[in-house]
Amino acid sequence: MSDILTIEDGIKILYFWTSIAVSEDKTIVHVWSESDSIIHGVKLSISKSPRFRTYSKIIAKPGIYRVEVRDPNSNTLPGGESKTIKILPPE
Repeated sequence: MSDILTIEDGIKILYFWTSIAVSEDKTIVHVWSESDSIIHGVKLSISKSPRFRTYSKIIAKPGIYRVEVRDPNSNTLPGGESKTIKILPPE
Protein backbone atom coordinates (compact mmCIF):
# COMPACT_ATOMS: atom_id res chain seq x y z
CA MET A 1 0.00 0.00 0.00
CA SER A 2 1.22 3.49 -0.73
CA ASP A 3 1.84 6.09 1.92
CA ILE A 4 -1.16 8.06 3.15
CA LEU A 5 -1.27 11.70 2.06
CA THR A 6 -2.96 13.80 4.76
CA ILE A 7 -4.69 17.07 3.84
CA GLU A 8 -6.23 19.53 6.31
CA ASP A 9 -9.13 21.99 6.08
CA GLY A 10 -12.21 20.09 4.89
CA ILE A 11 -13.62 19.81 1.36
CA LYS A 12 -11.09 19.52 -1.45
CA ILE A 13 -10.94 18.69 -5.13
CA LEU A 14 -8.68 15.66 -5.48
CA TYR A 15 -6.85 15.06 -8.76
CA PHE A 16 -5.11 11.82 -9.74
CA TRP A 17 -2.72 11.81 -12.69
CA THR A 18 -1.57 8.72 -14.57
CA SER A 19 1.37 8.56 -16.94
CA ILE A 20 1.36 5.44 -19.10
CA ALA A 21 3.14 4.05 -22.15
CA VAL A 22 0.99 1.89 -24.44
CA SER A 23 1.63 0.20 -27.79
CA GLU A 24 -2.06 0.31 -28.79
CA ASP A 25 -5.15 2.34 -27.90
CA LYS A 26 -6.76 1.13 -24.67
CA THR A 27 -8.96 2.13 -21.76
CA ILE A 28 -8.01 2.39 -18.09
CA VAL A 29 -10.25 3.16 -15.13
CA HIS A 30 -9.53 5.35 -12.11
CA VAL A 31 -11.50 3.74 -9.28
CA TRP A 32 -12.18 6.09 -6.35
CA SER A 33 -13.18 4.59 -2.98
CA GLU A 34 -14.18 6.14 0.33
CA SER A 35 -13.85 3.96 3.46
CA ASP A 36 -13.51 0.82 1.25
CA SER A 37 -16.69 1.55 -0.78
CA ILE A 38 -16.36 2.45 -4.47
CA ILE A 39 -17.83 5.92 -5.02
CA HIS A 40 -16.72 6.71 -8.57
CA GLY A 41 -15.16 5.01 -11.59
CA VAL A 42 -13.79 7.11 -14.43
CA LYS A 43 -13.08 5.40 -17.77
CA LEU A 44 -10.19 7.08 -19.53
CA SER A 45 -9.26 6.46 -23.18
CA ILE A 46 -5.52 6.15 -23.77
CA SER A 47 -4.02 6.69 -27.22
CA LYS A 48 -1.01 4.73 -28.47
CA SER A 49 1.94 6.68 -27.16
CA PRO A 50 5.36 6.27 -25.55
CA ARG A 51 4.05 8.54 -22.77
CA PHE A 52 0.39 9.46 -22.37
CA ARG A 53 -0.88 11.46 -19.37
CA THR A 54 -4.46 11.62 -18.16
CA TYR A 55 -6.31 12.42 -14.94
CA SER A 56 -9.56 12.23 -13.04
CA LYS A 57 -10.89 14.22 -10.10
CA ILE A 58 -13.50 14.15 -7.36
CA ILE A 59 -14.85 16.63 -4.82
CA ALA A 60 -14.12 15.15 -1.42
CA LYS A 61 -15.27 15.94 2.11
CA PRO A 62 -13.32 14.88 5.22
CA GLY A 63 -12.66 11.13 5.16
CA ILE A 64 -10.24 8.53 3.82
CA TYR A 65 -10.12 8.01 0.05
CA ARG A 66 -8.22 5.64 -2.21
CA VAL A 67 -7.77 5.76 -5.97
CA GLU A 68 -6.45 2.89 -8.08
CA VAL A 69 -5.70 2.38 -11.77
CA ARG A 70 -7.51 -0.67 -13.16
CA ASP A 71 -8.40 -2.19 -16.49
CA PRO A 72 -12.03 -2.08 -17.77
CA ASN A 73 -12.67 -5.50 -16.12
CA SER A 74 -11.76 -4.02 -12.71
CA ASN A 75 -8.41 -5.85 -12.50
CA THR A 76 -5.57 -3.93 -10.89
CA LEU A 77 -2.94 -3.24 -13.54
CA PRO A 78 0.54 -4.70 -12.99
CA GLY A 79 2.63 -1.83 -11.66
CA GLY A 80 -0.52 0.28 -11.50
CA GLU A 81 -0.50 3.37 -9.39
CA SER A 82 -2.62 3.91 -6.30
CA LYS A 83 -2.86 6.54 -3.59
CA THR A 84 -4.60 6.85 -0.22
CA ILE A 85 -5.64 10.34 0.89
CA LYS A 86 -6.94 11.38 4.31
CA ILE A 87 -8.80 14.69 4.51
CA LEU A 88 -9.14 16.17 7.97
CA PRO A 89 -12.06 18.43 8.93
CA PRO A 90 -11.33 22.11 9.53
CA GLU A 91 -10.42 22.96 13.09
